[in-house]
Amino acid sequence: MVDKEYLTKIDPENPLPPKNHGIPFNKVKMIHKATAHFQSTFDLNGEERIENFKLENTMLLFDFSSFFPAKELKPFTVELPVENE
Repeated sequence: MVDKEYLTKIDPENPLPPKNHGIPFNKVKMIHKATAHFQSTFDLNGEERIENFKLENTMLLFDFSSFFPAKELKPFTVELPVENE
């Protein structure tokens, strides 16, 4: 996850977001193997964090090239559900 204001400041050769403007690590668990359905969680209060975190100012950045290096993928949008507490 990265603060969208800093998306253009990420070095493609070292794609970690600037300190305090991204959460580069997440935990992944498989939800359904047959459909390749996974759940990814990010620790918003961990050591790596986004200052003044707001969901509407945050982007999920994922490099699919390691999975499909010979095929160009079209951009797509991931809709995140909002849970009411």
